[in-house]
Amino acid sequence: MICAAANPAEDTTLVVDRLSPGAIHRPSELVRLPGGKAVNVARAAAVLGATARVVALLPVEGGEAFRSGLEREGIAVSSTAAAGSLRRCTSIYDAAAGNLTELYEPGGDPGGDAWDRFAALVTNGAWPSREPIVIAGSLPPGVPPTTFAELVAELIAGGAEVVIDTSGPALAALRGQAPALVKVNEHEAAELLGADASVSGVALSDGVSAAFGDATAIVTRGERGAVLSAPGEAFEVSLNAPGSFPVGSGDAFLAGLLSARERGRGLDEQLRIAVAAGAANAAMLGAGRLDPEAVANLSSRAVVAAVGAPGQ
Repeated sequence: MICAAANPAEDTTLVVDRLSPGAIHRPSELVRLPGGKAVNVARAAAVLGATARVVALLPVEGGEAFRSGLEREGIAVSSTAAAGSLRRCTSIYDAAAGNLTELYEPGGDPGGDAWDRFAALVTNGAWPSREPIVIAGSLPPGVPPTTFAELVAELIAGGAEVVIDTSGPALAALRGQAPALVKVNEHEAAELLGADASVSGVALSDGVSAAFGDATAIVTRGERGAVLSAPGEAFEVSLNAPGSFPVGSGDAFLAGLLSARERGRGLDEQLRIAVAAGAANAAMLGAGRLDPEAVANLSSRAVVAAVGAPGQ
């Protein structure tokens, strides 16, 4: 799969005994990784044995360290240069409270024709490989929300299998497209549909599917699992395996699904492996990191159930 990272980041996850505003903290654990949603998908997919590579719009400052870090993980990177500095995202785990505080920088305007060069790199990578193209994560500031829509339209017109995992205005601008798969969390789905996030998961996934030309839609719901809707069918997958580090679990879920699909597994097993990958990610410090043995063990405990045709 090709994972397109328009707004990559340096991700830092650290653990403190107790997070106290105004105090000095000395982390007991720290993991620093190349990050962003598309990168997390590629990392988790590679660990699960899938073929994954990253295409990135990479800021000049910090870009080389980002590339080197991914290559050390065995993930190939193609990139084009953007202006400015690589953004930083920090997640702080408070061991006493058992929760995460997250600080995400927005990134910078890539400048000039950087976006056009990035879009060309993605489309050129799609032909003739015919690998799934994962369009995941946010857009950098200064890039209009419609740019994802234009890129996705070109890819779909050329016959590419496009997978979407974005949010906000960028996701809204994609409505009416017909990708192979749309994956969002329940809050992103509710925002897209103008709905209450407390409505049923199948209602949200049904609505997302309809918004994207009856595409297969998945709505992840944290520790409550996920719901998949496609024309004429809907399934819920659940797994009782809470974890302390959920950042990147949605990305790991998507990686698990796509890696299982790459191996020719049926939908039931795809969903089991997906939810197990998300849970395994939540058990380990660092987004997109997981233990493949844990995924295998957890997948056997996952429960998949048909929940009726969408709209019922």
